Amino acid sequence: MTVFKHLLHNYVEEPAGAVRFANSEVEGHVRGYGMLDNGVVKIQRVLYVEGLDHNLFSTSHFCDMKYQVRFTITHCYLEYPDGYEVFKAERHGILYYVDFPTLSATRPVCLLAKDSKAQSWTWHRRLTHHNFRSIAKLQRQGLVKGLPKLRFEKDSLCSACEMGKMKRSSFKSKSESSISSALELLYMDLCGPMRTTSINGKKYVLVMIDDYSRYTWLEFLRNKSDAPELIIAFIKRIQVRLQLPVRTIHSDNDTEFKNDTLQSYLTSVGISHNFSAAYAPQQNGIVERKNHTLVEAARTMLAYSDLPMYLWAEAVATACFTQNRTIIVKRFNKTTYVLINKCKPNIKLLRVFGCRCYILRERQGLSKFDKKADEGYLVGYSLTSKAYRIYIIRTKTVVESMNVSFDENSTRTSGHNSSELRLKNKASIHSGIEPVSKGSTTSNSNSTSSELDLLYVWTFR
Repeated sequence: MTVFKHLLHNYVEEPAGAVRFANSEVEGHVRGYGMLDNGVVKIQRVLYVEGLDHNLFSTSHFCDMKYQVRFTITHCYLEYPDGYEVFKAERHGILYYVDFPTLSATRPVCLLAKDSKAQSWTWHRRLTHHNFRSIAKLQRQGLVKGLPKLRFEKDSLCSACEMGKMKRSSFKSKSESSISSALELLYMDLCGPMRTTSINGKKYVLVMIDDYSRYTWLEFLRNKSDAPELIIAFIKRIQVRLQLPVRTIHSDNDTEFKNDTLQSYLTSVGISHNFSAAYAPQQNGIVERKNHTLVEAARTMLAYSDLPMYLWAEAVATACFTQNRTIIVKRFNKTTYVLINKCKPNIKLLRVFGCRCYILRERQGLSKFDKKADEGYLVGYSLTSKAYRIYIIRTKTVVESMNVSFDENSTRTSGHNSSELRLKNKASIHSGIEPVSKGSTTSNSNSTSSELDLLYVWTFR
């Protein structure tokens, strides 16, 4: 190989990878090849390499061609197989130099420099840019004829392959967690907007997960702009409750997380904020997978109970409530509730979501013959007191109470005469009219499977 392009005859421009020099991290790029001829000795396919300081001969290639290479303290001899000398190189310092212009030989000789790297790249292109691992397997196991014995190794990038076969980077899970305590790292993601507003007019779900215990907290929002204040309030509340500091939060790059309000607060209290790379939701995969788990559970619960779609927030909250108490973290073989609260949860209070129930009518001006209970359906559990959340059919509101009797064997509303629970005007929801919260009235309809699919068309980033 040479750095002097003018010495080459019949030069062919053919980039073919790079050459790494000994004791150096610098690479020389092969730009083409030609023939070197001084009238007596001809060397074919001499590589033109940018970055060389000297013209170099490959001793291993000479040996592969059955020539004999002999080194002494002062000279290096290249000889024919029968012992005749081809040329002699004189040593200067640590290198052996050949004066090619004055070189003479006892007989005409033609040397062919075999470049296995260039040939392997040529076969890569001949085989329609097939990957090197498969080509090497073909050659190693003798699965085809005509493929030379070369070292098929990808030592540089192929620009054509990069342009035509580019893939997303893989995201491998860590074998060992670097988190040693709760609240050390919180994952956050905002899902929405929902196609249907909840009974309280909410359209978004803010999901927050502790990386150590995998305990999940939810906040329901009317608008994305409410997220910063809710996150700040949550951080203050959870730090006081668990007596632990929040050190880092991880989220995507959307505006509900990347804004002056939230950033100024996090900076003031010394909390780090990490972001996922653009178009890489896998980096926030823990909370993204949790979103799908909650959605699947809520969709199943609504389909089984046949409750109206505007109770989707109650279904998601109930799914989160039960999963926090039942999902086992493999790393510790304990439930998430035990890891965050240091005690076992009591699940005796759990009832079937959407089951028929009766709630005592309290503090109401009832006559002697008025009904003492209202008919309703279980839609969740209170997070602030020991009580159930009940959707009352008569008032179309959700209330919390302990004075409830359950009929868990009657879960489907289709088997009852509670026609008030049906949405008779679906257009009112899809036209943007929000269902009214406590103390108001709204029309009802059936929640079919197709409507449930539409309900959970939210945005995952």
